[in-house]
Amino acid sequence: MGYRIAQLLMAWTLPLPLAGCSTWQTSETVPQVLLAPDDPNRPPEILVRTLGGSNERLRSPRLVGDTVVGTLPSNRASDAPERKIPLDSITSIETLRFSGGTSAGVFLLTLLVGVAAVTVWVFTHWPQS
Repeated sequence: MGYRIAQLLMAWTLPLPLAGCSTWQTSETVPQVLLAPDDPNRPPEILVRTLGGSNERLRSPRLVGDTVVGTLPSNRASDAPERKIPLDSITSIETLRFSGGTSAGVFLLTLLVGVAAVTVWVFTHWPQS
């Protein structure tokens, strides 16, 4: 029983560090600079919030005239439909950025659950004298 609990705790915590390293953060940079074609730091993916309240996640974003153009996430790049969003209908653009606070919190939570799992295993498997 204790071993099964330890297994479940570890299976639950293993994906946590992957989720904590980055978060969507609103970009203060204007789209013309953020999506400049010659910028080596242009984000590979953005989250666009529109006036209608929808959120569109775009890969390989670029600016074509007064329109943000990118592909919607897809399992196969060849099947990814292209999406065009006029600049005047965009309320904000967000980019994935490293989040130190979130990463530290996830690390500590993972560490605590790991210690709990080891403790459960030790107390259920340690020989009694």
